[in-house]
Amino acid sequence: MKVELHLPILIEQARKISKKAYAPYSNFRVGTAFLTTKEKIFTGCNVEFADYLALHAEVNAIGAAVNEG
Repeated sequence: MKVELHLPILIEQARKISKKAYAPYSNFRVGTAFLTTKEKIFTGCNVEFADYLALHAEVNAIGAAVNEG
């Protein structure tokens, strides 16, 4: 598996998911995408809360992968 071949797709997916981020306090939207060894792509975006804590995009992407099994 050559990750370089997937980079344009990963970048596109990260940009796309960043638009779904919930960042009303910082207004800093983050998206991430990662590729598994089975060539599956998982994405995630940041989510902010009123107490100024946040779920980072990377954590959400890993959560999506774990949920899918």
